[in-house]
Amino acid sequence: MKRIIVLSMIGFVLFVFGVYVFYTAWFEISSIRLVNSTRWTFVVGIVVCFIFNRFWGAHGFFHTFTHELIHALACLLCGGSPIAFQATSKQGGAVVLNRSNFFVTLAPYIVPLWSIVALITFRILIWLKAAHVALPYVSFLTGFFMMYHLHSLWYTMRPAQPDLKKYG
Repeated sequence: MKRIIVLSMIGFVLFVFGVYVFYTAWFEISSIRLVNSTRWTFVVGIVVCFIFNRFWGAHGFFHTFTHELIHALACLLCGGSPIAFQATSKQGGAVVLNRSNFFVTLAPYIVPLWSIVALITFRILIWLKAAHVALPYVSFLTGFFMMYHLHSLWYTMRPAQPDLKKYG
């Protein structure tokens, strides 16, 4: 019973963090005054991702690849290195690491990788003075990938998930 309560609390904290990251991305993009339609492209990205996940699904290779890639990148950030990497559409995936900890194990549930990539790309475009051209596209991609991350959380946050069993 205590284990279920702890797992529920961890799941709730991770969900709240995901909503916070989603809100922060929305706030950051909507506060930029370069293009008035920025908010709408963000929302369109969310809607397109929702439709995409509904009809095509995000449970295949890309989902597994992203999940395992985030484990590997988190390991690199913590001073370790990936030894083996496998991602398949039908059998899931696995990454063998020489170092692991709480953050490395739970990183796929905390880090919206592709949204971060979109926002870093936008920051680079600001430095190159090309942000005004790319803003609607970056806004769309950020909305799309934030929804993708929330969908991934919904799909993978289950008691049988090995990552959650380890630190639950």
